[in-house]
Amino acid sequence: GRNPGPARFVAHKAPENVFLAGPGAVFLAGEAAKNKARNTIIAEPDRYRAAFLIGRRGVDPGPARIVQSDPRVLLRTVSAGYDLIIQTTPEPLNAASNRFFTVQFFREAAGALKKNGILAFSLPFSENYLPPERAYLSASVLASASSVFRHVEPVPGGALTVLASDGPIDLSPETLARRYKARGLDSPYVAPQNLPFILDPYRRQWALAATGRIKAPPLN
Repeated sequence: GRNPGPARFVAHKAPENVFLAGPGAVFLAGEAAKNKARNTIIAEPDRYRAAFLIGRRGVDPGPARIVQSDPRVLLRTVSAGYDLIIQTTPEPLNAASNRFFTVQFFREAAGALKKNGILAFSLPFSENYLPPERAYLSASVLASASSVFRHVEPVPGGALTVLASDGPIDLSPETLARRYKARGLDSPYVAPQNLPFILDPYRRQWALAATGRIKAPPLN
């Protein structure tokens, strides 16, 4: 499926202060700069991994600042400071990764976001068929996010991109296309002509229905 991931940035009207965490954080720093972020923090507890990605893989974090810290610890030190928090751990496969999909983590992220700030993360998904175990996982994590944030919006694709905020999130193709053009972006996935398909209401309702089959999912 088409990758809706870059829509995480245009979902916010002005992501000036951005917090990136997880194994893909360094790779997103360039996207943050393209979206006019003035202050980007990369939380990376493993300095050797960061050095490898930058030195050996040629990843350029640009003006982003890399802080050697557990993302959860760093979020606790900030109150209402970020417009956008992107958590890039792909799925909760073990205890180490699961801690970024819990009610506790969502509360920490909510406390570090500005008013109407957005938390974005992804879950494994499928556009046509969702196995029971994957539906159970997604339903549990979505319920956990919904217990903290007033608005939780899924954007389905090869992965389920989840956007969570205390304020309404405008995901209309027209709004995102306007932001895309205003920022001078150039992405093959979130080009304005692709947005009506990526954000088709039927696709989003299918995602909600697929996870909604799990009744009373436990909070994570």
